[in-house]
Amino acid sequence: FTVHSGATTDLPLLNNPDSHRFYYDALLTMGYDQGVTVDIKNHGYGFLISQLWHITGVTIVAPMVLNVLAMLLSILLCGGIAWRMLRGETTKSGRWIASCAMIMSASVCYFLNSGTLLLKEAFLILAFSLIGFSISSLVKMPTSRRRCVKMILMFTLGVLILSFLRFNFLIMPIIGALILMRWQKKHL
Repeated sequence: FTVHSGATTDLPLLNNPDSHRFYYDALLTMGYDQGVTVDIKNHGYGFLISQLWHITGVTIVAPMVLNVLAMLLSILLCGGIAWRMLRGETTKSGRWIASCAMIMSASVCYFLNSGTLLLKEAFLILAFSLIGFSISSLVKMPTSRRRCVKMILMFTLGVLILSFLRFNFLIMPIIGALILMRWQKKHL
């Protein structure tokens, strides 16, 4: 977002059309009519922003901070996924594998770009990272009953985020779970 031309953090100039729509959808959800027509089929992300604004007040900063945090957490989860999936498959240490995976994830421009714009992609990436981490933990790691419950809750959180933001993406975690369950059975 930009604050030039007299724009402020509570009424920013958003050059990205999707960011613009999400921002004004959130304002409409809160009951503020700025006279801007919003054409959005799924109001999940706008609703999420509006709920955040009930806590922080209307400002572009709050959802941007959450987007950046979602991307940073996704990068960490990618390191955990790589370590779990390659555990026992290589002589490299888990720390080395996780570090390389996090560096590669952080270097993907799409990851960084999604975290710096008011777009729901940051949360979609986080949802898939949560799902991938939980499934890979359940499949490749010895788990206690308590850890198993935590991983199922993490998987459920990822699915809830997906269902809230992009319902049609829910088929992907199901396919991923089936593939990894088959992987575990065949001990690849």
